[in-house]
Amino acid sequence: MCDEQFRRQVPFGEKYIVDFCCKNKRLAIELDGSQHSGKSISEQDKLKEDYLVANKYKVLRFWNNELDNNLEGALETIRLAIISPHPNPPPQAGEGRLQDAL
Repeated sequence: MCDEQFRRQVPFGEKYIVDFCCKNKRLAIELDGSQHSGKSISEQDKLKEDYLVANKYKVLRFWNNELDNNLEGALETIRLAIISPHPNPPPQAGEGRLQDAL
């Protein structure tokens, strides 16, 4: 069982909100519906993901229909992300660029 805490609708910086975030593991989870298939939204999603990665967060994206059709698979992906070491360890105290995120 995982004891990590996730928060919902977490503000990041001045213009981004993450669907779910586990601050302790620096994990952001984004859920995308069909509206995210458009080009302008995809570009905005890329900018948001780049921002999160630049601030040492791992980002997982799931389509809503993935959750509907394979919830166990999505949960396993999240579980593996939690137990795996982060490729970008969090900055030491006083370092980092995500001062206003949480």
